[in-house]
Amino acid sequence: MALLGVTGTMDDPERLRNLRQGWLRADAEVSAFFASARDLVCELDANGVFVRLNPRWQDQLGYALEEMQSRPWTEFVHPDDLGATRDALAKLKTEDTVRFENRLRHSNGSYRNLSWTATRWQTTGVILAVASDVTQRRDDERALHEIERFEKQVVESAHEGIMVLDDLPPKTRPF
Repeated sequence: MALLGVTGTMDDPERLRNLRQGWLRADAEVSAFFASARDLVCELDANGVFVRLNPRWQDQLGYALEEMQSRPWTEFVHPDDLGATRDALAKLKTEDTVRFENRLRHSNGSYRNLSWTATRWQTTGVILAVASDVTQRRDDERALHEIERFEKQVVESAHEGIMVLDDLPPKTRPF
């Protein structure tokens, strides 16, 4: 997060130096958080342009950080998710924090499912957000749904009775 400016005059050089040191310390702490976070962490300006991203973005989406910085988030969101994502971020005008899911484009053209938590600094419009990659979970849920659908079709199309046996060893069976 960048210091946007100071209003008024600074007659006391020591006070100015202390303020600057405090700002530098806070910026270093935020940078350390960004660098060490396991999830995707980003800062968007009031126009929705990526300002800062942590290294996990490159790991998860395959882009060099410089490729994403200074570009609007909308360039990476799946077209089918744009409306819902805009709606979620618009809620930040009245809510402190929003949670939502969407898909972002990987550099190889595939999409990753992300679960977001975002907050907006009301004075500047800057958005800070953290996202977890939930692609594997969504894929697992879809696969389970397909298995359940297939099993239901088998049972419904059977003209005879069906006996279900499990493959548990005899010593672990309850009967």
